[in-house]
Amino acid sequence: MYRLFNFFIYFFALILLCYAAPTIADKYETETAVALPFQPPESIRELEEQIISGDAVMFEEGFNHCNMDALQTILLDDVVLVHDQAGVDEGKKRFIDRLKTNICNGSSGKPLRTLDPGTTRIFPLYDNGRLYGALQYGQHSFFIKEGDNNPYLTNRARFLTMWDITPNGWKIKRAYSFDHLNPMENHPMDADVLDGGFDQFSTIEFMHKAHNIQAQSLAIIRNGVVTEVRNFGLQDDRNPTSIDTLFNVASLAKPVTALTVLKLVEQGVWEIDAPLAEYDLEQALATFPEARLVTTRHILTHSSGLPNWRYLMPHGKLSFLTKPGTQFEYSGEGFEWLRRAVEAKTGRKLDDLAHEFVFKPAGMTSTSYLYPEIETHRLADRFDQDGQKHKVVPHQSANAAANLITTAEDYGRFLAYVAKGGGLTSPLAGQMISPQIAQTDKIDFGLGWSILKLPDSPAIQHSGSDPGVRSLALIWPDSGDGVVILSNSDGAIPTWQLILTELYGKKGWDVLAANGR
Repeated sequence: MYRLFNFFIYFFALILLCYAAPTIADKYETETAVALPFQPPESIRELEEQIISGDAVMFEEGFNHCNMDALQTILLDDVVLVHDQAGVDEGKKRFIDRLKTNICNGSSGKPLRTLDPGTTRIFPLYDNGRLYGALQYGQHSFFIKEGDNNPYLTNRARFLTMWDITPNGWKIKRAYSFDHLNPMENHPMDADVLDGGFDQFSTIEFMHKAHNIQAQSLAIIRNGVVTEVRNFGLQDDRNPTSIDTLFNVASLAKPVTALTVLKLVEQGVWEIDAPLAEYDLEQALATFPEARLVTTRHILTHSSGLPNWRYLMPHGKLSFLTKPGTQFEYSGEGFEWLRRAVEAKTGRKLDDLAHEFVFKPAGMTSTSYLYPEIETHRLADRFDQDGQKHKVVPHQSANAAANLITTAEDYGRFLAYVAKGGGLTSPLAGQMISPQIAQTDKIDFGLGWSILKLPDSPAIQHSGSDPGVRSLALIWPDSGDGVVILSNSDGAIPTWQLILTELYGKKGWDVLAANGR
């Protein structure tokens, strides 16, 4: 079966249909596939029609109906096939023999192929004004049909084919099939489909099935405004994901906490460079001299020297990894210390402060640090890599570093608000999204945000990851263009490549490169 599948993919290096392929295929299923008397094309439109007709003979008759006579008419004797996984093969005879053995052998699983709509382009080839051939480029999808069941999608790839014009019509001279994408062979951030496909339902369905992704919600921001929200899958066992679906977004809580505290700083209620120990110092840190050096700026730039969480440390004990202010060390513990200190100083809970200083001015009507006891029907369940539900214990108090509950639309509004300065009028607005400390060689960190050093203009981002939570917020402050991607499944990260590159092209690839992908 493995050899059959590989050859199935290999075969499709030759099967080329353009955006009108389904119509052409239907035509050749009801009419004869014998070529009409050939006349060289007199226009680009006629060229396209002839190439499409040749593809229909190859696909509908040669592959779907195993018509070997049709294949004899469409391939040159010295055809060369180049495949990124199966190597190079030469000659029509070898191809047809392998087709008979592996594809047209009467087995129960019948390979099928379709062209991804709108991806094929045809380019004429000239020699001093004389048309001698054509190139056809596109993307195609591979299916298997077993019995009366619906075909299921197995793989996708790009193709490039060179057609020769001969006295007997168009013939395939060279065929290249490359960039095959298979879920079992990908880097964790690789998409299992090609660019330009996220708007196609079959593509989304394929990716979600391949990675056991239950639900996903996207908010797209253009010119500083949330212009679109897309929702996919089921938020629980039966209810579709909607614009009202609530997601736990894990560490996307941190930028909200950061802006809330910066608002307090701007109002003179809080000092960004004063020691936190003045307001809160738990016993676990009291013996460390570094504890009396830590400031809010250190917390917001992840340079406090504290670890992410104490339970990840040897013996579960909290201690300092580095001297405060010297280097980047991602820390949820730091944000929780900040919360306790702020609450002690102001006498108010973080969720209450965030509602006043962030949620309300940003237009976030469905966001809270607290578990939605009343609206649990809106909350997305959380799933592991195998599609099994995570057991979730409702949190009863705010965590400054995690467990924010929100919708894609709400967080999109927050992201747009931050890109415009977050309502800050002091220099803090610029510092929030400007480099304060190096995170990596390609990423700096501001006050609550990673800052990507990209070729065109910097972008800010933050991600969130907990069991059954994968979230990403990204925006270019200069243009106000960005995206929020929320999911309730451990396997959702591979979709980020597809979404970012489809929405932003080269800029999306630059984002992935900055993140080491």
